[in-house]
Amino acid sequence: MLLRSHELVLGDLQQQNLELQQELELLRAPELPAPRKLEQEAETLKATVEHMFEIEQTENEETVIDNPCQVVDTAGLAALERWTSLVEAAINFDRRKVKVQLSPEEESRYKMYEEWTVRSRNKSRESGKARTKNCEDDGDTRTGDVLRDDSQCLQPYISTPFSSSRSLWGVLGVAYLMWDILTIPLMAFDMPSGLSDTIDTMSYITFAYWALDMPSQFFVGFEDKGVLEMRPSVIAKTYVKSWMVPDMCILALDLFIFTMDYIFEGSNSSNPMMTLRLSRMLRLLRFVRLLRLRKLTDVMNLILARLRSEYLVLVSKFCSLTAYILIVNHYVACAWFLLGTISGEDVNWITVARIEYAGMGTQYLTAFHWGLTQFCPATNNIGPVNGFERGFAILLVLYAFIVFSSFVSAVTNASNQLRDVKMDRIRQENMMHQFIGNKQVSTDLWRRIQGFIVSRGLNERVRIKEKDIPMFLEIPEGMRLQLHIELYMPIMATAPFMIAGALLDNEVMVKLTHNVIDESHVQARKDVFIPGSDCSHCYFTRSGNMLYYSDLTDSAAVPLQKDQWLSEVVLWSQWKHTGLLVTKTFTEFILLEADKFVNIVTQEGGQMYVYLRMLGLVLLASMDASDDSGEFCTDLGVGKKFMNQLAERSLRFAELEKRAWVSPTNHIITGVSQHLC
Repeated sequence: MLLRSHELVLGDLQQQNLELQQELELLRAPELPAPRKLEQEAETLKATVEHMFEIEQTENEETVIDNPCQVVDTAGLAALERWTSLVEAAINFDRRKVKVQLSPEEESRYKMYEEWTVRSRNKSRESGKARTKNCEDDGDTRTGDVLRDDSQCLQPYISTPFSSSRSLWGVLGVAYLMWDILTIPLMAFDMPSGLSDTIDTMSYITFAYWALDMPSQFFVGFEDKGVLEMRPSVIAKTYVKSWMVPDMCILALDLFIFTMDYIFEGSNSSNPMMTLRLSRMLRLLRFVRLLRLRKLTDVMNLILARLRSEYLVLVSKFCSLTAYILIVNHYVACAWFLLGTISGEDVNWITVARIEYAGMGTQYLTAFHWGLTQFCPATNNIGPVNGFERGFAILLVLYAFIVFSSFVSAVTNASNQLRDVKMDRIRQENMMHQFIGNKQVSTDLWRRIQGFIVSRGLNERVRIKEKDIPMFLEIPEGMRLQLHIELYMPIMATAPFMIAGALLDNEVMVKLTHNVIDESHVQARKDVFIPGSDCSHCYFTRSGNMLYYSDLTDSAAVPLQKDQWLSEVVLWSQWKHTGLLVTKTFTEFILLEADKFVNIVTQEGGQMYVYLRMLGLVLLASMDASDDSGEFCTDLGVGKKFMNQLAERSLRFAELEKRAWVSPTNHIITGVSQHLC
């Protein structure tokens, strides 16, 4: 109904505006009092604006305001009169010819930036159109895109590789792979019946797992160069070309081994030793299962990619190197024992060591000990006693020389990196000890400072910002622009005051995203800003928990979480923080620099400028009204719901500002109204 009322009065307002412009042309001195007709026209316009607000209030009489800053007296109080005066000046008066004088009691407490006082600005150039991405086009993808094809019937059943259920399934796969890695080479020994039965049972379980895993691959997406592929047809083609044939061959080989074991167990052979040898040789074919180690590598790389702490990354590297040495020695021990049993020589290292009749545990530990001595300087009373064993030992020493050298070098580098990570912190703590001692700080205060440092060290999280990476300065500007669009445009679009930004002028939105936004990471228990300090940025909390303290709020401490906007008013007026913001946990902020924001919008002009200027007028007027009622506004702003209402109202009144913008604005208002609803 408000739009219909706008259209009815628009013609009258335009005619009044033309007559008023003719009157103003006769004025030469800006300070001269306006003629009586000008005053009458101003009163008429004021009455029209009040009538339009009465219509809107009638439509929204059941709306509940969720913030004290939203209380605006529409019954003729001083706040409404100031607001209508501002709208009157914005619509009909040219500031270069007529100066609107407000009485001292009506003057606003919030001073709008000079850049916003110009009624309208021409667009510097035509706005660019928003890029439309077709998810089905492989040649038009960006990092972070999710490619889907809803026309395929299997699309709803495709899961992401990062889902909880898929992660649990992957952990089971890693466990079964590690079981195969450790148990398959043990077939070189004469295993006890209990261990042999356990390995056979686990073989059936792992076979069932991989048999179920094969069809499940058709329903799991994959990531390729930062793009998440979720289209069933592409997933199927990729799996068929990569792992389908190896998986089928390994499963077929397992079936063959199970069948032959069943035949050998049921046969009454006259030569049981030959049957046992054939069964053991067939089981050696299980080494083919180790082809799945490639999958283990992919899973481990995914786990390492999720580690955010440099310390944990270095520790994981050290552990992986140690595990590699132990697994290699595990295989060396099994191969060394197998060589002693199948060499065919009467004398071998097993007979010399007198362990041919010992238990499997003794045999394995003896062989494992000998293998470790080949990788590092150590002594052992076991050695090769025939040509086969000596040749194997020579090859192993050459391999161990290369591996051990690489291992020592890698461990040394990892240790140095760990030391460097801690060295800077140790140096700072030593300097603080020296400073506290020289200044003779009290013991109680020193203990509190020390407790904070210790707690910060335990809870400190490392997040990398773009400006911390100098290499980003070397990439082309176009790539950096694209990076900023992907990183920050979704955040910018969620701002209540920019809810219509992309609809009004997408090119200005892109410029703001590229030039205005910065990142800030604040550790736990630190002050973000304090009362009375000058505000230069608008804050968006990307993650973390905070507490806001202010004498102007009802509660002593207001808890804040992610996805909240703070100090939006600084984009239109000078602002001093009215409270203290303290982080409870590690917190990430997205900052909008007010000066750059104002400069870009005012330089570009056009519809975005008209909308934001009108929004600033109504926002400052509502804050004035709230202050008059005793409910002072804080850094928390006027609330998302009320800001959305102001944004929609500003779009409606911006229609009265530019006659040529009527048709586009109707479309914009409709789109924003649907979005807000």
